[in-house]
Amino acid sequence: MSTYVGTSQIYGKQTEQLNPEVADIAMLMQQHEAFRVAIIETLKEGRVHTDYSKLVKADDNRKDKS
Repeated sequence: MSTYVGTSQIYGKQTEQLNPEVADIAMLMQQHEAFRVAIIETLKEGRVHTDYSKLVKADDNRKDKS
């Protein structure tokens, strides 16, 4: 099976802010099992900010997971 990857670098931030645009991306992941979203996640530890890339997919409970 092929996997398809789209990018949404602010998807994680939009998810935290309950942004309505997230629903469109989540719907795509739920409808298409092979669809993944590549995101950038920033972790803040004190004054240090570290960016990580993550690959996210929908799970069986209709929630996103990485």
